Amino acid sequence: MARRSLSGTAQLWMEAERPHKSWEELKAALSKEFPDTVDVKAIHELMSQRKKRRDESCIDYMMVMKALGKRGKIPDYVAIKYIVDGIVDHETNKIVLYGVTSYPELKEKFKIYETIKEKMKLEHSRSTYRNEKRGNVRHEKTSKRCYNCGEGDHVSEDCPQKAQGPKCFNCNEYGHISSKCPHKNNKEVGGRKEDSSSSKWWRSSGTSGDRKGHNNEASTSGSGSGERVSKQAMFGQSSFNADDTSHLHNDIDKMTDDRSSKCQSQTEYDIYDVNKQSQREKPLKIVELCGKTTSALIDSGSDVNLVSSEFCANISKVMNNNITLSGLGSAKVEPLGCLTTNVVIDGTKYDDVLFYVVPKDCMPFNVIIGHEFLKNVVMVMNGSAVWMKPVEWVNEINCFSCSVEVGHVSNTDLKEEVVQMVESYQPCQIKEAPIQLKIIVKDDVPVVQRPRRISLKEQVVVEEQVAEWLEQGIVRPKTNRKLWID
Repeated sequence: MARRSLSGTAQLWMEAERPHKSWEELKAALSKEFPDTVDVKAIHELMSQRKKRRDESCIDYMMVMKALGKRGKIPDYVAIKYIVDGIVDHETNKIVLYGVTSYPELKEKFKIYETIKEKMKLEHSRSTYRNEKRGNVRHEKTSKRCYNCGEGDHVSEDCPQKAQGPKCFNCNEYGHISSKCPHKNNKEVGGRKEDSSSSKWWRSSGTSGDRKGHNNEASTSGSGSGERVSKQAMFGQSSFNADDTSHLHNDIDKMTDDRSSKCQSQTEYDIYDVNKQSQREKPLKIVELCGKTTSALIDSGSDVNLVSSEFCANISKVMNNNITLSGLGSAKVEPLGCLTTNVVIDGTKYDDVLFYVVPKDCMPFNVIIGHEFLKNVVMVMNGSAVWMKPVEWVNEINCFSCSVEVGHVSNTDLKEEVVQMVESYQPCQIKEAPIQLKIIVKDDVPVVQRPRRISLKEQVVVEEQVAEWLEQGIVRPKTNRKLWID
């Protein structure tokens, strides 16, 4: 059967040879006579020159290139690079194919690539159709137009009104164009004359009494439009007499005084409104000091703690001081003295808190807790709600009990035993693993790195780490390389 399948040169060789008794002998003789001498360089050139054809699918193209790679014994990842480079397309479209190292993965990527190409082709056909349709509409609109009469059913050569001359698109008459239309010029000139004459009449007409009446109306009106009318009347006249000028100045002074009084009253109302806001909108806290309980304002912007003289009127332990306090607008306030007392907030007692006593009219609250006290506590503020705890409270945040979840255990005895084992567990090292790390270098050249400058604090840490490594034998001190050569 094998002898009958041979053809060409192999058949002639078979006829000249002696008969072979087995298939193994025939196979060995054929391999010896016709060796498979494949040049790897030629395979690389074939794969680099091979490109995917338009009528060829990606899977067929991959199979052909895969066969070439197998013949030249080229690694799969190298053959896949040739396959991706052989696809004639933009690199942005082929980005999904890069990074593949196996043929099964490349096959899946090809499916995604073909799906993307189909969608892009469909979108391109839609955009082409829209552009063609838009071009046809534009062509239909501008296909025919007569530049003589403006009609769209003929051109200027075949215009029936050609003998009458050019058409004016301003008055629709023949014999001239719109830029030289006499009707347009007459209309514009007439309009300007009418405007100028009316303006001149307005300027020259009117007596001083009329002007005075206009000014009175403008000054007595409280709206902004009335003021604009007065300005127009003033600047529109050519002259004034002495009576009109004095009357106008009196009206202007009256309007200025009214506006100044309104601004002053508005400013006073704003200040009153700021000072008299509802206390529910301010961060207040119930505090107890000097044997009394009151609402204190929590003000982190105040450097000191303040208390009014009215609140601590019956306290005899107020001490004198020579400190001057300054507030908004650099206003100076001389405190009446200072006192040191205990404060109770949220059930927690704080000892020896310093307060400065100020007059009652200097602040709208009995007590103001400032930064001097707040820096020593933990404060949380949410709107007008304030919550305070001592600094030691922060250490208790991470302290929590770890409960054992044994709800899935149905047996009561086993459940109690598991809970007892977890609670009584104490980690302890009972055996040390004999594992030693050994660094194997490629040559005898020491492992060094270019030194760099570090801070003094970091230098101490580095020196401690190096000393520990020297003690454990991980590193060794640097020696002169010339001694090794000698």
